[in-house]
Amino acid sequence: MSNYKILNTVRLFVTAIGNQFMFEIAEIFAEGFRKNGVSVELLADEIPEINVEDNLIQIVVAPHEFYPLYLEKELTPSEVLKVSRNIYVLNVEQPGSSWFEIAYETAKNAKGVFDINWQGVNEFNKRDVPALHTPLGYEALFFEAENFNRNISKQIDILFIGSHSQRREMFLSKNADFFSKYNCYFVMTRIDKPNLPSSTGFYSGKKRNELLKSSKIIINIHFAERTYFEWHRILMAIGNHCLMISEPSNYIEPLVNGKHFVTTEIEDIICRCQYYLENESEMYRLTEQAYDFVINNYTAQILCSSLLNKLSNL
Repeated sequence: MSNYKILNTVRLFVTAIGNQFMFEIAEIFAEGFRKNGVSVELLADEIPEINVEDNLIQIVVAPHEFYPLYLEKELTPSEVLKVSRNIYVLNVEQPGSSWFEIAYETAKNAKGVFDINWQGVNEFNKRDVPALHTPLGYEALFFEAENFNRNISKQIDILFIGSHSQRREMFLSKNADFFSKYNCYFVMTRIDKPNLPSSTGFYSGKKRNELLKSSKIIINIHFAERTYFEWHRILMAIGNHCLMISEPSNYIEPLVNGKHFVTTEIEDIICRCQYYLENESEMYRLTEQAYDFVINNYTAQILCSSLLNKLSNL
């Protein structure tokens, strides 16, 4: 039985032909809601209801995919508008990107807007679209740490995993001489179409977690000249006892630089990598502090409990 007087059921909507990343985010929130005693349905390629009871909330995850890839192909514009007025949308895209603009066009007609990053919240509010900060919490699907043994598991010194951009490619090529001295593994996926679990060169789920589990350091280079903090990446790193070394980002709280991960200017990332590879005890101290912090303070269950309280008061 739910402890929430108003909200008893959550339906999360995704499109089956969208990025696996978006389905993962929906799963994280689904688990967070379930652990708070709320009935949850995770639905792929289904149309949200227009007549919604007070004890039900409908959330479209990644509207920049759900609308153009599915909903707008199934309904007329007037029908899409009716649906929008009865749903909340969860945005996961960065302001300044074309995907954020698509999300904005749908969000401005929605019943409510959630965003996993304060940058997105601020941008929506700036455009007179009220948005609620709904951070991404830690959940079991992030890690593959069963029978974890650092001395056996950590065979990769430095890992990069992310979508391809010219900025990221330039950083890796510029520092090729340094990387050649270590056991490194770089994965850059395409962005011209959604990445599915079956996509060539794409890592997700257990396959991705095993890669992280085998890595000591994951470097975080922003896709473009923006300071958007990649929460999905840091939580994956922390869950697999992997140190993230990132260029500066905004809104990293409640994580602390130098305690849970390392943030430094992009030109200093190589030096920081070298330092922690030469001082592994310090590296492991940070990874353990980060792991203990998120599993005790920043889980999907804890964050969804806060969200449910806010929704119950709307």
